[in-house]
Amino acid sequence: MSDSNVSTRSRFIDRVSVYGLEFAVAMITLIISVSVLSFAVFALCNYMAYDSVGTGRGYFALWSSASTIVWVPVALLFYLRARAYMAQHPETSSQPVQRVFTLIYDVIMILTIISFAVAAVYAALTSLVKPEDTGDILLGVALPSSVSALLFGGALVSFFKRPVVRRRTFAIVFAIVTAAIVIPTIVVSVVTLRATNADQYKQNDLYSINSAISDFERENDGLPSRLSDVSELINDESTVSRLDEYTYRKTDSRRYELCTEFAEKSRYGSIRVSDVYSAYANFSQHNAGKHCFKLRASTLPDYRTIE
Repeated sequence: MSDSNVSTRSRFIDRVSVYGLEFAVAMITLIISVSVLSFAVFALCNYMAYDSVGTGRGYFALWSSASTIVWVPVALLFYLRARAYMAQHPETSSQPVQRVFTLIYDVIMILTIISFAVAAVYAALTSLVKPEDTGDILLGVALPSSVSALLFGGALVSFFKRPVVRRRTFAIVFAIVTAAIVIPTIVVSVVTLRATNADQYKQNDLYSINSAISDFERENDGLPSRLSDVSELINDESTVSRLDEYTYRKTDSRRYELCTEFAEKSRYGSIRVSDVYSAYANFSQHNAGKHCFKLRASTLPDYRTIE
């Protein structure tokens, strides 16, 4: 009697599972998850390897992190459900459709692992050719390529017919690795982008301040004594409110300096500080820390003929 009840009672996984769909979704979402996680690894390593990665790469790092946060839980959910069904129904492993899906999945993973391995080895060999860039190449290319190969290797063994690790162990380890990669990437990206945006505001402020100084010089035939003298000529009220972040020094009747603190050096790299005073300001090129722009009035002196 007891045996009859056990045989006729449907298992919970049988009642709630659409196995074929969940199996396919588990494989597809796992491929997407390790892919975006690999992007995050490259982003994090680039932050460590290079002084400036640019605003575009910074936002791409955030996008990779956001994608990982969404895709990984979805992939692990369907993975756990699919593996649970496979454990209770071993015969599904020999079904032709599942075997085809598994074969395609394995081929994609193996080819990707080989590609990352080639990239890592090539980067290591390239570092021998360019010894001055060895650290940047190994940290920015070889290391993330190696980590990505390991990530795809872990995803490869997750659907072996004979499980290498328990499904819950795999899910926990994968979640921990994801957090270890995504959390630092988000923190570094946010801090870097906030600093970059602050520098961009300062660049825009400097253009406005310099324009106001030029207007003052044309109207008064001389440079202002202090920045407060040009506050009424600045159209942007937010720039006026930040004037205390800038230093102005008049060196003579036509030359002056504008200084401020930058969080990072410009995307064009460090520039050599020159003693030449320029009439054309380029505030987008600067070093990190305090940087002074040497400028001169762009209007020509008023030469009058004495009769």
